[in-house]
Amino acid sequence: MAERPAEHDDDGPDAEALAWFVRLRGAPGDAERRAFAAWLAAAPANGEAYARAEALGARTGRPSA
Repeated sequence: MAERPAEHDDDGPDAEALAWFVRLRGAPGDAERRAFAAWLAAAPANGEAYARAEALGARTGRPSA
């Protein structure tokens, strides 16, 4: 199973995507980038949710990584 932010285990892909968006704004290490890639690959809905998180970030002035 792909690693994901523990605080959002049961919140669905949109909440997980927002958590990843925030985590990746910092300086993610290799392990964190691999975990994110695994999460993206785990389900098509994850990529769609992350795209929505990036769009939200763009609307609020938070550039994507």
